[in-house]
Formats: sequence, structure tokens, C-alpha cells
Amino acid sequence: DSMGIPESPSEQQKQPKGLLRRGLSGMWKSAKRVVARNDVAHDAEKYKELITKLMACRHELAHKDGGLINDDLEGIARSRSVLAEVVKQIGKKILRGQNLMSVAFPVRCCQPRTILECAAYQFVFCPHYLGAAAKCRDAVERLKHVTAAFIACIHTTSQFVKPFNPILGETLEATFAGGTRLFVEQTSHHPPVTSWLLLGPEGSFKYYGWSTYEASFGYNRL
Repeated sequence: DSMGIPESPSEQQKQPKGLLRRGLSGMWKSAKRVVARNDVAHDAEKYKELITKLMACRHELAHKDGGLINDDLEGIARSRSVLAEVVKQIGKKILRGQNLMSVAFPVRCCQPRTILECAAYQFVFCPHYLGAAAKCRDAVERLKHVTAAFIACIHTTSQFVKPFNPILGETLEATFAGGTRLFVEQTSHHPPVTSWLLLGPEGSFKYYGWSTYEASFGYNRL
């Protein structure tokens, strides 16, 4: 089914790229620790079997310890070049008690698209999976397709380069193959809120909602 683990590497090519990312990292490390323990032979066999299944469907850029290798050398170079600049801004915001969302991101690390365009790209798998869910009478199978629709788009959100903020009230419309229509609008500027409505062909399904962003600062995280 759509949520099953492929049993052979050839099945990997049928999956959207980048599905196995950080979510498997903890499981991967845990499996390695358990396998290394000699006093839990029974559990070790189960984890060895799990690792075999994971390896069968891993991305070609997968790191040996889990996750994906970042092969965007240009993006890495740009991120390092602006680190000191961003950290300096963060320090000033914290001392002034201001919201970290107001930190100005260097324009040289922005992509030539807006948040609305990126949001539209994140819906590219929805017509397939949500369309299949709409045709299912079995609730469990329908849930599998809906879950797959969300998982399939995760890799589209994992990128360093930041899209530009849309102006308040900016809209975007798109039509996917098969007749699914998408309507996106920037309904708030501070905080940034993007609202969407996705309509299946002939009213087969309706998916709507909104998303926003927040930033936080810790001892070793941002």
C-alpha cells in the first residue's frame, strides 16, 4: 500500500525523494545501539531486520548514521557567510526583548520565489493521494492516502534558501494535472500567515487551512 516499506531498492525509485530524513535518525541510532548489545540477542535480531528494511528504501544521498547528506555546496557556503551577521542581529533582538521573527535575513540567501509559490509546490502530491483517498470507502485505506499526502511533501520544505515574504493580500492560483485547483493568499503580514484552499476535480475533495512561522532561541538551537 501507499504507506508500506518497499521490499527492494527498485521500489525506492517510486517514492518521492527525501522522504527518509531526520524522522528516522533517532530510530537509526537506537537500532545501532541495541544491535551492539550482546545481552539482548532477541531484540537485536528484530532491529537488524528493521535496519535491513530501512536500507532497502533509503535515498541515494542517505547518510550512514541516518538523514540525508547535504550536497548543496553553494548553499552551505552562503549559510556560513551570513552566520556571523545573523547571530549579531539575534543578539541585539534578545537584549532588546524583541521578537526573533523580525531578524532580517540576508537577501543573498533568498530564493527568487515567494512563500506562496513555495506553498503551491508543497501541494504537488496532494492531487494524487487525496484524489485516491476520496475514492476509498475503507476508512483505514483513506487515512493511509491522506497521511502519504503529507509525508510526500516534507522534502519540499527542507531547504536553506528562504523565500521572500508576500505582500499582505497577495494571492496565487494554480491548476494541477487532472483538474485540481489551488488558491493561496497571504492573510497576515506580522505574523506571516498563509491560507490555502485546494479543490479536487468535480468537488471530489476539499483541503483548506493556514500556516504560520515562529522562531525561538536556546543555548544550542535557533
